[in-house]
Amino acid sequence: METPPADLADPGRGVSFAGGLAKIAEGLDEIFGAGVAPANGDSARILIQAFESQARRVDAVAVKLLDAVDRTGTHRLDGHRSAKVMFRHLGRLSNGEATRRQQGARAARCEAARAG
Repeated sequence: METPPADLADPGRGVSFAGGLAKIAEGLDEIFGAGVAPANGDSARILIQAFESQARRVDAVAVKLLDAVDRTGTHRLDGHRSAKVMFRHLGRLSNGEATRRQQGARAARCEAARAG
């Protein structure tokens, strides 16, 4: 995985996109190292709920990133005709998954416009 550019940081708050991705990677390495085998039904229920909650948060970041690429037009700088096509190509996504993210980004943008 390439290291994200340094311009995706907020030094005043001590946070960065790259730093967040590194922490996600470390967390996943820890999960794989610990093994994915719940001891009983209660453990399975708790682990599934906790994991799926975090997976949805990761999905939300992907949607926000697609929206940012779309709004800023940065996909054009890389020669892609749309943010969806850029994500499909660079993220190696199916057309259906790229479409789902694009629809999520548009829905979030519409919701923000209604609220604002």
